[in-house]
Amino acid sequence: MHTTPCSMNSDLGSAYPPVFMVDGRELQPAMGHPIPLQCWSFPPQRVKSRRRDCSEVCVVTIVLLTLLLVLAALGFGAFQILKLQTELTQLRQEMEAQSDMPTVQRHTGNEEITAEKEIRQAAHLTIKIEKSQAFEKTLRWVPKHGRTFIRGVVYKEDDGGLQVNETGLYFVYSRVEYEGVNCESKKILIHEVFKKSKHPEPIILLRGHPDNYCRKGHWSASSYVGGVQKLDRLDLLYVNVTNPALLSHEHNSIFFGLFKI
Repeated sequence: MHTTPCSMNSDLGSAYPPVFMVDGRELQPAMGHPIPLQCWSFPPQRVKSRRRDCSEVCVVTIVLLTLLLVLAALGFGAFQILKLQTELTQLRQEMEAQSDMPTVQRHTGNEEITAEKEIRQAAHLTIKIEKSQAFEKTLRWVPKHGRTFIRGVVYKEDDGGLQVNETGLYFVYSRVEYEGVNCESKKILIHEVFKKSKHPEPIILLRGHPDNYCRKGHWSASSYVGGVQKLDRLDLLYVNVTNPALLSHEHNSIFFGLFKI
């Protein structure tokens, strides 16, 4: 603070002299020049500077807080991205492990539950070579030899039939091969696939026969049949041939199979 002189009336030519109060009593100054009074005042410039300093500090604080919030948001976003990448990597590893192990078996009590959604029924069999001369028209098969397999269906060893366990559409196929020496008279070589079901009579599903196979010297002929068939549960499929003594003894040349679509 500082003091400045002040007077009640700056007009020296006034008819009334200035009046001063000191301790509750009037003080009459002498006529002539007025006595200056000491007055206390505050410099306005200093107040303005303090307000300016306060506003600058507030602005800087707000800017710093904004920067901190931005950095925190960026850090949180980077953390979330790293977390997602880790989860994706773990999920990919689990999927690869499941693809390497297609069948997962779980045990509940004494039952064995297969985790596969569905076991696709399929089979591929090769011919069973008959050692005796009593060849049968209905062929017998080897269920476990080389590339043969049975999955979801049943092979009847006593009569050579394949039994399906589910109703649906199946692709059924079969191939046979004949061979001989010096074929002089034509023989009709018939190759067919038939099924036994609830009907009393067998139902022929597929039939084929080779043409113009007979010639001098060593000869061979093959017949292949295949197609989509509607089969019912517990249907039995068989393969019949004429002249079974002329069949080739090559396992891979004569086969029979099916798979569910």
